[in-house]
This record gives sequence, C-alpha cells and structure tokens, in this order.
Amino acid sequence: MFNLPPVRVIDMAREFPHAEIVGMDFVPPAGINNMVDLPSNCRFEVDDANESMAHYEQKFNVVHVRSADPGINDFESFLYEMARTMRPSGVLLLCTAIPVCRPLNDDHCAISDDAFPYSK
Repeated sequence: MFNLPPVRVIDMAREFPHAEIVGMDFVPPAGINNMVDLPSNCRFEVDDANESMAHYEQKFNVVHVRSADPGINDFESFLYEMARTMRPSGVLLLCTAIPVCRPLNDDHCAISDDAFPYSK
C-alpha cells in the first residue's frame, strides 16, 4: 500500500488478520514510533517508488496505490514495477484525484466547465 494514512494501513491489518499488510511511503509515517498497538501482521517501510521493486517481486495479491503520482518520475516504469510486485492474478488498485476548485453561482452550484476553457 503506497501513500495511505498509517491509520488506514493499521485498520486493514486488523480487518484482515490473516494477511501481511505493508504500508510504504517516501517518508516514515508520522506517529508510528509511538504506537504500541501495531498489529503483528502490519509493518511500515520507507521506499522510493521510482526505483526497482525487485525486492518485492511476486509478493502481493493486492497492491493499493493512492495519490502517489505527484512523486513518480516515470509513470509507465512505475506501473511496470507495481505489476512485478503482484502474484499471478494479483490486483492493482490505483486511486488519484486532481482537485479542481470552481466558484459557485448564486444557487450554490459549481459554474460549468464552459466558463473555464483553459481547464480543458
């Protein structure tokens, strides 16, 4: 699991006690050193997703990546590396969003995209 809040990784470990849950990010998760209630099937690692993931080759049934794309230099290589980490028939879940702020009209509805031709 890349870039998930530590509490979500811990929740997954508690919900699936039979699974090994690895939370990974570019930086150490805040507050984990103080957590004494970390499930035994859960661990956190710091790794650079721009580098090879050969050390995780075919280790996971499910890989969940959330909002990691801003830190990825070569997305095609990143996808290849994520695919390498999965066992046969593994699942890759990618979640990302680009927030778009729109002003509201008098009815508190977002103004249409037509008013923002530069956003297309």
